[in-house]
Amino acid sequence: MRRFVVPALLMLFTAALDSALLPELFVGAWRPRLTLILASLWAHGGDIDGAVTAFIGGFALEAVSGLPFGINLFGLMLGNVVALGVDQAPIPSTVLRATNWVATTTLVYQLTLLGAQIVRGMDVNLDFAVTSVILPTMLFHPLLAIPLSFVVRPAQAALRRGGIRGRR
Repeated sequence: MRRFVVPALLMLFTAALDSALLPELFVGAWRPRLTLILASLWAHGGDIDGAVTAFIGGFALEAVSGLPFGINLFGLMLGNVVALGVDQAPIPSTVLRATNWVATTTLVYQLTLLGAQIVRGMDVNLDFAVTSVILPTMLFHPLLAIPLSFVVRPAQAALRRGGIRGRR
């Protein structure tokens, strides 16, 4: 049970950071979406616990975004499913595979949000969206995923072994 509770709490905490602290520290597209990055890394390194964590991460993003309910969750889950297919590429390095997973998830997530805005009839400048939002996040998120992957992998392994214990 702990292997699901710890990542769920992590997703809720990072969603709170994404909505409260990070907009003040970062401007525009260079603001990292920690929930997206960590949920993607957790999904990359896990089986069912990775899928559950990605779902909880998407749900947490729903709670803090101003978008219609379901778009963040759908984008994050679809991104991880597409990344699962892309992960079949013969990349020998675990870290590079993880960054590739995060880049793929980021791209699909951003395209999902863009598509939702178009469907809702919002005026969308595609050139600006691609050059100022999608491309920067596709570069920035994988770079942030490199150091974070060195934290997520050992945490996942410890949770699977039951090595992270609370006080009794």
